[in-house]
Amino acid sequence: MKEQLQENLQRRLAILRDEISGFPEGMRMDPRQLLREAIEQDLAIAEVDGNRAEMARCEIELSLLAEWDEAAPDR
Repeated sequence: MKEQLQENLQRRLAILRDEISGFPEGMRMDPRQLLREAIEQDLAIAEVDGNRAEMARCEIELSLLAEWDEAAPDR
């Protein structure tokens, strides 16, 4: 499951990078930060809904992003 989530995160991050590259220079944001915020929102919704499976998925995704940040902070 972790490998699937990692692949999914990589795809989502690639999509965000592609979309952000079309923004004017002053409006560009860090794609990893946007992805992290989206996952945090998903986690908050899952917590309100009491969806434990979704909460677990979001927590794993956030931990993967943290690992990526530690491994390559400028990426």
